[in-house]
Amino acid sequence: TLSLHDALPISAIAGILSKELCEGVARWVLQCQTYEGGFGGEIGAEAHGAYTYCGVATLALLDEKGSMDILRLKVKLQQVCQTFSIIHDLAFVFKYLPAEVVG
Repeated sequence: TLSLHDALPISAIAGILSKELCEGVARWVLQCQTYEGGFGGEIGAEAHGAYTYCGVATLALLDEKGSMDILRLKVKLQQVCQTFSIIHDLAFVFKYLPAEVVG
């Protein structure tokens, strides 16, 4: 999820972001969401605050926020010791991304 979070904005800035480049990305990121609600760095990995931020940000960039299991994500955020940082990061993502990206 970290590399996708880096690749999408860089591709957009470089003017090469396309449907073909984004094909299957949201599906893969969603498979990284764990039973506890957060996101791991790969399918089947343990959830972590940084990967959760990157997973949510990637889905926001792809306008796929509604595909996440929000209820489980909220539970995970309550359990994470870095909750304040994660919530702050998510607020930043939704505040500063262009409206057409956030949706």
